[in-house]
Amino acid sequence: MTSRQRIEPGVDASDRPFSNLRPIVDALVTHGNRVRAPGTPFYQDRDGWRCDLVEPVDFALIERRFDLPPMVELSRAWGTVLDRDTWVVIEGGMVEVIPDGPGSRGTGRGIGATGRELSLVWFTDLVSRVSRQRLGTMGKPIGVKPVSRGGEWHFRTTAGNELSLEQVFQALQSSAAGQAWLRDEYEYPIRRAHQEDGRTKQRERDLVHPCERAWIRSGIR
Repeated sequence: MTSRQRIEPGVDASDRPFSNLRPIVDALVTHGNRVRAPGTPFYQDRDGWRCDLVEPVDFALIERRFDLPPMVELSRAWGTVLDRDTWVVIEGGMVEVIPDGPGSRGTGRGIGATGRELSLVWFTDLVSRVSRQRLGTMGKPIGVKPVSRGGEWHFRTTAGNELSLEQVFQALQSSAAGQAWLRDEYEYPIRRAHQEDGRTKQRERDLVHPCERAWIRSGIR
């Protein structure tokens, strides 16, 4: 039986805190998965370092091939591999943005791991909640700028034409950068909930362990 490759704990202070998880990504890609972002598999976003894969994570492969330290958590529920020391995450099976098909109004929808629908209704709600800065970032790939009027956001092209929310949503779906923005906004609450769950568990462990050490020193069982 082939011995499993040991994955070392990550080093948060390093400029490459993801390096200990790189063998896992390489193994998944070798067995047919794909890295979503071009270039290096890992990139840094507002939550930290991450790697997004196109296909779901093959957890059985990871368990066969690697000996993981306790802080590297496999979560089938979330579809992720998370290093709780560095908060570097590998995430598979992200939502795809798919047009409705011929004859449709082109609202576009996709189903994420949670079963929620990425649709024009979701997009309309998102636009009503996010900041001008985020809407400005959204509009750059498709050449539109947000304009606030009457308490609502409107979107204007460089030629001065105004687009409806449905037209903006369609334009984002037609752009690779626009699709990436939609996926990021759609998955962001899920990732935050997952990371907060991990932090809560870590805080609980940090609170319990000092007490246990105190009991041992005092002879109390």
